[in-house]
Amino acid sequence: MRKFLLALSLFFGLQIALIGQVSVLFVDDSADLYMNAETFAANFDGIAESVTYYDCILEGASPTAMMMAEYDLVVWYAGASGIDLYFWNASDQDNPEIASYLDNGGQLWLTGNDILFDRYGSFSDPISFDQGTFVYDYLGVSSFDLETYTSDDETGLPFAIPDENSSIENLPILNWIFSTLWYVDGVSIRPEAETIYLMGDDAYVFADTVCGLAYDNGTSKVATFFFDMGLVADDMQSQSTITAMLEYFTPEPSSTVEIAEEDAFTTSPNPANRETDINIELDLEQGASGQISVWNIHGQKMTDLSPRSWLPAGAHTFTWKPQVPAGTYLVQLELEGKVSTQVIVIE
Repeated sequence: MRKFLLALSLFFGLQIALIGQVSVLFVDDSADLYMNAETFAANFDGIAESVTYYDCILEGASPTAMMMAEYDLVVWYAGASGIDLYFWNASDQDNPEIASYLDNGGQLWLTGNDILFDRYGSFSDPISFDQGTFVYDYLGVSSFDLETYTSDDETGLPFAIPDENSSIENLPILNWIFSTLWYVDGVSIRPEAETIYLMGDDAYVFADTVCGLAYDNGTSKVATFFFDMGLVADDMQSQSTITAMLEYFTPEPSSTVEIAEEDAFTTSPNPANRETDINIELDLEQGASGQISVWNIHGQKMTDLSPRSWLPAGAHTFTWKPQVPAGTYLVQLELEGKVSTQVIVIE
């Protein structure tokens, strides 16, 4: 049991540290009448700290660079059939608001079918991109090579398969609510970009063509999935992908402040019951900005015991009144980006 709790603490402590505090602006650019955007957006609940929904069609415009900069990550959902996307300024042109946002260190996850097709239209030969074009400079795409269903004799894409060399861990194989997915753009990427997803399986005529990539140009960080995440077969696949991608977009914790030794962050009593106050005691060797919060094992925040504030050096005591169902919970201490987690069992 002790080993299980330790493993649980390490796993969920890391997961919460990486993704629990990400604020997301979800941009619906799909004009979708089948609730696919809403389905995909709902799968961020309990994984990201907050999700704000912005509907380009209702607003009649894309979000501004200033609006996007208020969030840790912009998730831009282009849907299943890209036509007059606001991602391209609703006029098949580069969107200056997106470029400005990325030029100032923005992070973007773009997903949808027909993203490049909407901008560049039909083609018989690959379309190449060079430095100075948006898709090369920001997305990391060097050429637009093909489109499923159009280029594969009306077959469609059976699977999107994670690249085994990708640095993004725990991405699932994706299949769809349909037998195959139509109008997925296949691309080649610039050398500095990273392949995330490939077309598959091996029997598919365009197997190993890139359909998902990530590119960090040193200022901005962009991941592009040229398929519709709203059409994956089930919520588990979607949530697993979201978790892995939010980890990718979360910076490594700062190492400027060291959390005190393990015995300086204690919880008691443990185990406890719902009628027992739990004391969390902390002894800081130096002052730091931080907070203490409680999470369930599904990655959902239950409460903030201490909102983010300056904690001076010395001893601190916080109290949790666990009016929650019996189960396992995690107390998270975050100081200047460094996180320590302890498991509490409520009986």
